[in-house]
Amino acid sequence: IRSSLSHVIGSIMRKSASPACARYSSVLHPAGRSIFVTESVKEFFGVKRSMFPGFPMCNNFKIIPSFLKRVLDYNDKDFRIFVNKDLIFCRFWVMVCNRKKKAEDKQMEQAYKKLLRYVAVPTASCDGSGMHPTTKEQFDLAHMLVKEMKEAGIQDAHVDDRCYVYGKIPATTGYEGKIKLGFIAHMDTVSDFADHPVKPVIHENYDGKDLVLGNSGRTLEVKTFPHLSGLEGRTLITSDGTTILGADDKAGVAEIMALVEKLNEEQIPHGPLSIGFTPDEEVGEGADGFDVAHFGAEFAYTVDGGSEDEIEYENFNASGAEIVTHGFNVHPGSSKNVMINASLVAMEINE
Repeated sequence: IRSSLSHVIGSIMRKSASPACARYSSVLHPAGRSIFVTESVKEFFGVKRSMFPGFPMCNNFKIIPSFLKRVLDYNDKDFRIFVNKDLIFCRFWVMVCNRKKKAEDKQMEQAYKKLLRYVAVPTASCDGSGMHPTTKEQFDLAHMLVKEMKEAGIQDAHVDDRCYVYGKIPATTGYEGKIKLGFIAHMDTVSDFADHPVKPVIHENYDGKDLVLGNSGRTLEVKTFPHLSGLEGRTLITSDGTTILGADDKAGVAEIMALVEKLNEEQIPHGPLSIGFTPDEEVGEGADGFDVAHFGAEFAYTVDGGSEDEIEYENFNASGAEIVTHGFNVHPGSSKNVMINASLVAMEINE
């Protein structure tokens, strides 16, 4: 319903450019108040209903305001619709749109500010350290997250002795029987280019061209990363080119934490939720100490990489193996047809 309603609002916004709507806007726009007049009620809620699949049809136009109010959850003083014959005057349509956009902008701001704070904590994992976690610095971010989770209302948030962070959000009233969902991200980063503090750089209104990374002499070139051109006009966050940024996967951590705050602040109905942050993913040990039973979800989403609006449900087998090959060492003077090169033997495995 919300998706369908956004199409309705979008249609009304597009009509604001028409002469008729511009005329109404100039007349009904005192003190900057955002008021637009749609075309006929029948067009938006009847003839063109195919544009809005799933949007409920209503012949009694007088109940439309209460329905929309219920969907958008706005109070009476901020949302009114006046019906006059087959014209529907919508007060604060744009305000509704702008409020939604402002809310989205606020959430985006919350997420990226969290990311900037998290990348400042060094959490590179170390392959072969023999410890769990492989670096003690990962505990610094884990404890930070536990504190923030408790502040957001997740009272059972905690980190175990292997640096796995867990927390549960009880279902809202009436949703206790829903499927238990989980959200997971990893706290560690790769160890490459991680020998000094990260300096994030914010690129507002990105022009879609090659992106110079500070004074490092490094550039993100569109020919190498063609998806960059599709990000024109957006705000990008990079490092200064001398270190990694650490968005893999602290961006995922920030997104989950922003979700937790959104659920708490807006009291959005939901079923039981589990939150998990793991160490040592970059060295292939992220799942080794993860307590699935304690996590308690029936299905979970790993928020790590990928594009917007994209879900990956399959992946390759990331198991590893160590193989030792033995050759036969002979003095070169008598090695013909006798010596066996261990490297050539190893290459046969790939064939």
